[in-house]
Amino acid sequence: MCSALFVNGVPIKSVMLVANNAFFKAGRLMVSSILQGGPSPCILTDWCYSALCSKSIMTPKDIVIPILNSEELTELKKIDEVKSDNELQTVLMTDSALDLLELIGYQGVPSKEKMKNKDLIVKSIYYKLYVEPSIPAIEQLREGMDIYGFADVLHNNPTSFRECFVFNDKNLDIDDFLNLLDPQYSPTGSNRREKELLIYKHFCDMVDECYNDPQELKLENILMFMTGSDKIPEIGFDSKIEIEFLHGCRENCRCFPIASTCALTFTLPVHDYIQSPEIMSQVVLEAVIQGIPFGRV
Repeated sequence: MCSALFVNGVPIKSVMLVANNAFFKAGRLMVSSILQGGPSPCILTDWCYSALCSKSIMTPKDIVIPILNSEELTELKKIDEVKSDNELQTVLMTDSALDLLELIGYQGVPSKEKMKNKDLIVKSIYYKLYVEPSIPAIEQLREGMDIYGFADVLHNNPTSFRECFVFNDKNLDIDDFLNLLDPQYSPTGSNRREKELLIYKHFCDMVDECYNDPQELKLENILMFMTGSDKIPEIGFDSKIEIEFLHGCRENCRCFPIASTCALTFTLPVHDYIQSPEIMSQVVLEAVIQGIPFGRV
């Protein structure tokens, strides 16, 4: 989950990027992509998205801290894992912990600290180290998203838009994928239609294998080849993907499927040698690898 502006779902700590309005531009691009039916960003952490939706400055109490498994968070993890007042006091009296307490403006007495304050201490340290440096970038990102008044929409509907912005590794669902497809068969009773039905069956069986036992080819690869996006946009595509069938190839022709990402069409060649999902998978994989959406080989 990394880009030129975000690492692990958080804006990169760069004064120069903020000075160059990079996050303002990113906000505009994100909103434009969503509103025009393009891919959703899906790169932010929960707390970063919450800060983006809020019109007020986030405080340590507002933070939901992720699992502390980074080497950078070792000292913070030690504080977070204590179970008693004595343990907390012992950890807080170490030099490294005292440095962190000084960083957050701690005004208590470490040797007398109580467990009831542990959560606020941990959140305050996390906020100082990881949230506070990102606030200028998040505010600039929000300003960029104000195009078309989207910042207000986001503020009023945070739950509705969460999946557009927060990172998730959810795989494309096979039913959602198949529901996008609209096969354009020849007239009922024709010889061509019978061949088309068989070819499309092999294609659907291949899709099922890609979903249940992905090897070299995944559903996301096929969707990317068909549409230019490996995810279904939140507002959906303009139309269904028309599955067309190519007849009349020369003898022994082994041309590949082709796609038009603009017209949302996907053309399957009707070849006698494609007699199984496995062969179909090889044909589609080769087309995807060669990346020939607008030409026929």
